[in-house]
Amino acid sequence: MGPKTQRVYEKIRSWIEAGKYGPGDKLPSERTLSADLEIGRTALRQVLNRLANERFIKAYDRSSYRILGSEPFPTCP
Repeated sequence: MGPKTQRVYEKIRSWIEAGKYGPGDKLPSERTLSADLEIGRTALRQVLNRLANERFIKAYDRSSYRILGSEPFPTCP
């Protein structure tokens, strides 16, 4: 990863760790993230793939990415 890609990785990871996005939350679209973070979509996909490999997020058919972790709401037995 280049320095810009690393910066974006650290930014998204800090959002998750700070609670901006909680377990089960959907990340903004690739297009939105790409524009907001001023990075190309190919490089952004590298970042998202790394976050998925580290089990911070999960990709759903490349159409959405959700934050992993405990369930956002308790489930009834």
